[in-house]
Amino acid sequence: MKRIGIAIGGFTVGMAMLSWPGAALAQVPASAIDSLFSKFVTVHDPGCAVLVIKEGRPIFRKGYGVADLRTLQKIGPETNFRLASVSKQFTAMAVMLLVHDGKLRYEDHFTDVFPDFPAYGNTITVRQLLNHTSGLIDYEDIMAKQYAGIPTTKSADRRCRGA
Repeated sequence: MKRIGIAIGGFTVGMAMLSWPGAALAQVPASAIDSLFSKFVTVHDPGCAVLVIKEGRPIFRKGYGVADLRTLQKIGPETNFRLASVSKQFTAMAVMLLVHDGKLRYEDHFTDVFPDFPAYGNTITVRQLLNHTSGLIDYEDIMAKQYAGIPTTKSADRRCRGA
């Protein structure tokens, strides 16, 4: 449970940094980001991975702490945390905040948000995505086929690096 709390805590701190009024990302030095997460540096405690993207390009990537308490495997920027359903409610709430702020509507179509998505996305609404009624198949099924024969951690690392 501590591990989930730290992952959620890291996510929350990251989101807070991004929403800080007047804090343009270019003005936040890497050392400031590093100092926020430095408490996760111990070799015996769970940690987090941080990725900051500006204008489509990574400007900060670093892992802190360990991914597995049994093996003490260190966390790197490409560590796959396999959060599964733990992150769904945070994503849904983020979408609901965008709707509340008028930046998104529940009736918007998937292709309105992601124009490069295949044409069948124009029949899928944000509401359907939130309700799990869109008909989209599980992304892990797609990834399993694309990376068949590659162990999960290696296929995740390849996806994170854009391979």
